[in-house]
Amino acid sequence: MLQDAIDLVRASVVQFSVENRNTGDNQPFGSGFIFDESGLVATAAHVVRQISAWISQGHKVTVGLAFQNLDNVEMGSVKGLTVQDCFYHVGGDVVGIDDVNDVAVLRMNPNPFESPPPSMIRVGDEPGPMPLYKKCLLSTARPRDGEGIAVSGYPLRSPTLITTAGYLASGWSSTERRIANDERVRVAKVAIYLADINVNPGNSGGPAYRTADAAVIGVCTAYQFAPLMYMDPRGGQVTLGERPVGINSGLCVVAPIESVLALVT
Repeated sequence: MLQDAIDLVRASVVQFSVENRNTGDNQPFGSGFIFDESGLVATAAHVVRQISAWISQGHKVTVGLAFQNLDNVEMGSVKGLTVQDCFYHVGGDVVGIDDVNDVAVLRMNPNPFESPPPSMIRVGDEPGPMPLYKKCLLSTARPRDGEGIAVSGYPLRSPTLITTAGYLASGWSSTERRIANDERVRVAKVAIYLADINVNPGNSGGPAYRTADAAVIGVCTAYQFAPLMYMDPRGGQVTLGERPVGINSGLCVVAPIESVLALVT
């Protein structure tokens, strides 16, 4: 069941955020997931490029481990508490980036599996709930078209885990990526999966997983762009100035998990 799969994956999903050096505000901007107890986190390469840009400007970027959402919490003499939208933040060091497949790996610093975080929520002398963290189950087997698939993450700067679900539209898709290297531009054909799932900015880097067993098959990297077309007899694509206008097609682009594992083996 989808509910069971979400419960199994929830503790492995992390949220990246940036702390503005001038205002101190914490702004979420991407997702990722823990896949190894050595503290390894998978995400999208373009998320890591954004991390590097923020760091170069003097801002602090963190990996957020979510606390479990709870109702009617009792701590000491205080009753009826609700715990939600809370994170414990750690640092992250880049292990590897693959711009062709749009995947990247970071290592949490400190690693919560080696240095368990304290409870950051207390009422009086009573410790509160602990942040969640565990590695997810991975599957390198090619998924079957029509399998139930879900994507979890923190889209649209949401402080709460959001899950959308659908079906695998194609396990045999590919796309072309333009790669700049040594002042040359080459076109690489890249294997991808397509899922019939709506995703939004901020989903990038989150896990795409089977609803049957919660096994992660890949990294959500984008939604497929659909050009907006004029419907009059002249036809043609709608543009704004010289820029083409398009919409979210409803198809989620997933980088196979093998591309992540290739960065650490």
